[in-house]
Amino acid sequence: MDSLLTRLEAASEGSREMDGLITIQERPGFYPSVAIAEKDAPHYTTSLDAKLPWENIVEMRYYIDPDGRDSAYTTIHEAEDGRLFEGKAKTEALARRIAALRARG
Repeated sequence: MDSLLTRLEAASEGSREMDGLITIQERPGFYPSVAIAEKDAPHYTTSLDAKLPWENIVEMRYYIDPDGRDSAYTTIHEAEDGRLFEGKAKTEALARRIAALRARG
Protein backbone atom coordinates (compact mmCIF):
# COMPACT_ATOMS: atom_id res chain seq x y z
CA MET A 1 0.00 0.00 0.00
CA ASP A 2 2.84 2.43 0.83
CA SER A 3 4.31 2.15 -2.67
CA LEU A 4 0.89 2.85 -4.21
CA LEU A 5 0.42 5.93 -2.02
CA THR A 6 3.92 7.17 -2.90
CA ARG A 7 3.18 6.72 -6.59
CA LEU A 8 -0.17 8.53 -6.36
CA GLU A 9 1.42 11.42 -4.44
CA ALA A 10 4.17 11.81 -7.06
CA ALA A 11 1.83 11.65 -10.08
CA SER A 12 1.05 14.78 -12.07
CA GLU A 13 -2.15 13.15 -13.37
CA GLY A 14 -4.11 9.93 -13.08
CA SER A 15 -3.78 6.87 -15.31
CA ARG A 16 -5.55 3.60 -16.07
CA GLU A 17 -2.62 1.70 -14.57
CA MET A 18 -3.06 3.51 -11.25
CA ASP A 19 -6.82 2.86 -11.46
CA GLY A 20 -6.00 -0.84 -11.78
CA LEU A 21 -3.64 -0.74 -8.81
CA ILE A 22 -6.32 0.88 -6.66
CA THR A 23 -8.86 -1.71 -7.81
CA ILE A 24 -6.51 -4.49 -6.73
CA GLN A 25 -6.25 -2.83 -3.28
CA GLU A 26 -10.02 -2.54 -3.10
CA ARG A 27 -10.61 -6.19 -4.03
CA PRO A 28 -7.52 -8.19 -3.01
CA GLY A 29 -7.20 -11.57 -4.69
CA PHE A 30 -9.97 -10.91 -7.22
CA TYR A 31 -7.78 -9.79 -10.16
CA PRO A 32 -4.79 -11.87 -11.28
CA SER A 33 -2.97 -8.86 -12.77
CA VAL A 34 -3.02 -5.06 -13.01
CA ALA A 35 -3.65 -5.31 -16.77
CA ILE A 36 -6.89 -7.19 -16.17
CA ALA A 37 -7.90 -4.91 -13.27
CA GLU A 38 -7.37 -1.81 -15.49
CA LYS A 39 -10.09 -3.00 -17.87
CA ASP A 40 -12.75 -3.17 -15.14
CA ALA A 41 -11.51 -0.36 -12.90
CA PRO A 42 -13.50 2.82 -12.43
CA HIS A 43 -11.59 5.97 -13.37
CA TYR A 44 -10.50 6.51 -9.76
CA THR A 45 -7.53 8.75 -10.53
CA THR A 46 -9.16 11.01 -13.11
CA SER A 47 -12.80 11.30 -12.05
CA LEU A 48 -14.33 12.89 -8.98
CA ASP A 49 -17.41 10.68 -9.45
CA ALA A 50 -15.50 7.37 -9.23
CA LYS A 51 -15.08 7.34 -5.47
CA LEU A 52 -14.10 4.36 -3.37
CA PRO A 53 -16.98 2.66 -1.50
CA TRP A 54 -15.72 3.80 1.93
CA GLU A 55 -14.59 7.27 0.78
CA ASN A 56 -15.87 10.12 2.94
CA ILE A 57 -14.19 13.40 2.01
CA VAL A 58 -15.20 16.17 4.41
CA GLU A 59 -12.84 18.93 3.31
CA MET A 60 -10.92 19.96 0.19
CA ARG A 61 -8.40 22.78 -0.24
CA TYR A 62 -6.52 24.03 -3.28
CA TYR A 63 -3.18 25.77 -2.86
CA ILE A 64 -1.09 27.85 -5.24
CA ASP A 65 2.48 28.83 -4.38
CA PRO A 66 2.97 32.59 -4.03
CA ASP A 67 5.09 32.62 -7.19
CA GLY A 68 2.33 30.77 -9.07
CA ARG A 69 4.59 27.95 -10.28
CA ASP A 70 3.14 25.08 -8.28
CA SER A 71 -0.26 24.04 -6.95
CA ALA A 72 -1.74 21.12 -5.05
CA TYR A 73 -4.96 19.77 -3.62
CA THR A 74 -5.38 18.66 -0.02
CA THR A 75 -8.36 16.57 1.03
CA ILE A 76 -9.50 15.22 4.40
CA HIS A 77 -11.23 11.84 4.74
CA GLU A 78 -13.20 11.17 7.93
CA ALA A 79 -13.28 7.51 8.94
CA GLU A 80 -16.30 5.92 10.64
CA ASP A 81 -14.54 6.19 14.00
CA GLY A 82 -13.94 9.93 13.53
CA ARG A 83 -10.22 9.75 12.67
CA LEU A 84 -9.07 12.10 9.91
CA PHE A 85 -6.75 11.18 7.05
CA GLU A 86 -5.11 13.65 4.68
CA GLY A 87 -4.34 13.30 0.99
CA LYS A 88 -2.16 15.72 -1.02
CA ALA A 89 -1.69 15.57 -4.78
CA LYS A 90 -1.56 17.50 -8.06
CA THR A 91 -5.22 16.76 -8.85
CA GLU A 92 -8.33 16.64 -6.69
CA ALA A 93 -9.18 13.08 -7.77
CA LEU A 94 -5.73 11.84 -6.75
CA ALA A 95 -5.89 13.68 -3.40
CA ARG A 96 -9.32 12.17 -2.64
CA ARG A 97 -8.16 8.62 -3.38
CA ILE A 98 -4.96 9.06 -1.33
CA ALA A 99 -6.92 10.21 1.73
CA ALA A 100 -9.39 7.32 1.42
CA LEU A 101 -6.66 4.72 0.88
CA ARG A 102 -4.75 6.03 3.91
CA ALA A 103 -7.86 5.49 5.99
CA ARG A 104 -8.00 1.90 4.78
CA GLY A 105 -4.39 1.36 5.82
